[in-house]
Amino acid sequence: MGSKERRLSYSIAFKIEVVNYAEKRGNRTAERRFGSPPTEKMIREWKRQRKDLIKQIRVRKNFTFMCS
Repeated sequence: MGSKERRLSYSIAFKIEVVNYAEKRGNRTAERRFGSPPTEKMIREWKRQRKDLIKQIRVRKNFTFMCS
């Protein structure tokens, strides 16, 4: 049987921070800066998801504002 690895989850704010850094300095540099995960592949995926990530932050801010 294969080993069961625990999946990691990252906050939306962290993903956006990594993407912003990667856009200025490159995916590999961002991978070295922020650790082994996130990997270069994960950073590429997050770059593709950037618009959706930003939308999620706005929705969550509006939701918490409405609940207050």
